[in-house]
Amino acid sequence: MAIDWLGIIGAAAWLVPIIGWIKKSVTKPEIQIFTAPAPEIGFTMNGPIFNIRMALAVRYKEIVVTRIGIRLTHESGSFHKFEWRGMTQTMGQMRSPQGHIPFERESEVLALKVTPNAVEERFIRCQDTEFWTRRAPLSAAASRKLAYERKNGLSDEQFYTSLEMTELYQFTKQYFYWRPGSYKLDFLLDAPERFNLKNDSYHFSLSHQQVSELATNRDNIEDAWQWTITNPEDKAGMPANWIYPELRRR
Repeated sequence: MAIDWLGIIGAAAWLVPIIGWIKKSVTKPEIQIFTAPAPEIGFTMNGPIFNIRMALAVRYKEIVVTRIGIRLTHESGSFHKFEWRGMTQTMGQMRSPQGHIPFERESEVLALKVTPNAVEERFIRCQDTEFWTRRAPLSAAASRKLAYERKNGLSDEQFYTSLEMTELYQFTKQYFYWRPGSYKLDFLLDAPERFNLKNDSYHFSLSHQQVSELATNRDNIEDAWQWTITNPEDKAGMPANWIYPELRRR
């Protein structure tokens, strides 16, 4: 019986791309995290803050990241979770008399698409998840109080010492949990599909001096709130202390 070599060769030609397609469809994306040498840590009227410049790269196929979270675990065993609340992307630089100024674009924190042929770099701003949730009703009550007092011609000075604001001050201060010692940082990412994650654990340490600097922000919470209410157009808020500990790979 004659062998149809042309048919076999033709079938083999289709076999290679089919195997490649199957491999690609069953291979999970592999996300790799790169970070700046130091995160930005603070404490403001928005509670504990953890900001970091990071980049994401992916192998095998594109993926949409729907959440970036962070878990910080102190050497004592206590831990806290942070969620992204905003991110900034550097688009380029502009020339000015003072030199080159970075041109940055603010983005919503809905999702981040990462493709194999590009590296997505962002400055991610994160806040304590529990603090954000529990503060919401207190902030709403204070906003209603402020609107009522302004409608009735009362001064903001009276509002600053109201029960609603006093509760907000006290609530914020009780969330100052930065302590000297070593911290373990774990990145927590979500996506609609399964994926592997590399370079997701780091360490850093806080000194007594650094914690003391942040504690100054806590002690000035009343002034920070009053500054924000008096200067609503100032998005930066009242000047505060920030610290930048060295980040180490696990």
